[in-house]
Formats: sequence, C-alpha cells, structure tokens
Amino acid sequence: MNICIAGAGAIGCTLAARLANAGQTVNVLARGETLEAIQNNGITLTDIDGKYNVKVNASSSAQETRSTRPYFYLHKSTSNPHYVGAH
Repeated sequence: MNICIAGAGAIGCTLAARLANAGQTVNVLARGETLEAIQNNGITLTDIDGKYNVKVNASSSAQETRSTRPYFYLHKSTSNPHYVGAH
C-alpha cells in the first residue's frame, strides 16, 4: 500500500514509523527543518516494542502525493492553506 501522511509532528511521525516498520510504503509531507531531518535521517521511534529507525519518502509538495491512497491529514489547522486542493 502507498500511504501519505500530511503532517510530520508527533502523531504523524509515530504513524509513519509504525506503518513503514510494518512494510508499507509511506510518504510524509513536511516542511523546513523537519523535512530536512526526515530526508537525511528517516524517522526514529522508541515505543513499547523497542527503538527503530525507518526510511520514508519525504517531500514538501502535496502535489507529488495527489494519487496516494489512503491519505492521513495530521497537521495543524494553521497549515490548511498549504494542503488545500492538494488532494
């Protein structure tokens, strides 16, 4: 499955890491320093199952993920203008 997560905060990164660790293809929409960190380092998650690092596709362009399904919107409402019309 090719999944997109719009928003790379705590919830978005947790979901992305768990899905990617389960073998799903994950695309994360992020901006600024967060985007750069995910592109360079992936996402590291420490939870009750342990600590793991996963690589995901990371982009700032919502247009690049238009055809992705399912699409999870996990961003702050102040980011709506960035994502409106993207999907």
